[in-house]
Amino acid sequence: MGLKIIEKISRYHREHGEKSYSSRRLRYWVEKAGGEVNYEKFAGFVPMFCPDRLARLMKTMEPAIEAIPVLNALACAVYVMAARRLS
Repeated sequence: MGLKIIEKISRYHREHGEKSYSSRRLRYWVEKAGGEVNYEKFAGFVPMFCPDRLARLMKTMEPAIEAIPVLNALACAVYVMAARRLS
């Protein structure tokens, strides 16, 4: 969610055409191409360049945030997916 806001307001992101995609869309593309997703995880609740005090606080909350469906998709910056091509 935060990344979508940054994509709209950040001059750098707009000028470079940077774009993020939802996990649902990525999964759809893999399946449409004949693949199967066999692992996925949301991670990275603490943003880069976060002030130290806030980063330490957020780091204590990170495991819980990453474990809660929907909240992890909204709050985490990284989506990890492993997929394989079906024969």
